[in-house]
Amino acid sequence: MTFLLRHSFHRSSIPLSIFKIDPLIERYFMRVALTIAGSDSSGGAGIQADLKTFQAHGVFGMSAVTAVTVQNTQKVYDIQEMHPKIVHDQITCLFDDIEIHAVKIGMVSSIELIQAIAKALKTVKPPPIVLDP
Repeated sequence: MTFLLRHSFHRSSIPLSIFKIDPLIERYFMRVALTIAGSDSSGGAGIQADLKTFQAHGVFGMSAVTAVTVQNTQKVYDIQEMHPKIVHDQITCLFDDIEIHAVKIGMVSSIELIQAIAKALKTVKPPPIVLDP
């Protein structure tokens, strides 16, 4: 079984051949994906688009917010970054409690956030990761 994650603004897709599941148990097994990205208030990109894509493919979606944006369909007006420790802790607390089968990394707007995400993922046994900056 292969899932495709499609970015809402691109026709390209990224095949994920990571979910090889026995068809007999597939209906009892919910796959889980974590998106680490910014929040798009218009819903067309970022965490909102990722969660919609996950759900459309029968995957339970979780999120770690890296930034909140002020935007609409035409323009990004402002960005407020989350503190790197908060992003780090969002990621590690989810891995402490839930089996995560895939990670998708989107908008990361600073070196400090990149370092916090890398540090968090080094402390856990990360599943396959898709980087979509």
